Amino acid sequence: MFVNKIKFFALSVLLVTFAFADMETKSIDLVSDFSSSVMDSKEPKLKNGHGSLSDFFPYPKSLKANGISGQVIVEFDVTPIGRVTNSKIVQSPSNELSEIVLSRIEFMEFNPGTQNGKGVYVRQRMPIVFDNN
Repeated sequence: MFVNKIKFFALSVLLVTFAFADMETKSIDLVSDFSSSVMDSKEPKLKNGHGSLSDFFPYPKSLKANGISGQVIVEFDVTPIGRVTNSKIVQSPSNELSEIVLSRIEFMEFNPGTQNGKGVYVRQRMPIVFDNN
């Protein structure tokens, strides 16, 4: 009976060792897969022809004269061909500044984000500052 307990214990230890060895191998594979996909990824970049953001989002003199200024944060998707869709305002000091950003943001063009060499949808968040100075 004591011999059977030792055999059972030895078999249990052996099975547990194999189970943990298999888990280690899988976690290493996941890490290498993740790092290779990160290395092959590129974020979208604004195309060069747009100039500065202040040129693209004009600050109306009437709003500036009334002291309406601040940072508008807009969130949007860049499509696999570099177009902007699904834009929404996350934070804004005024409705007027929000309207300016929303009316212009979808005309911006990007070099699309890629993953493994293929264009992908990428959710972006961009601050646009309307400075009263």
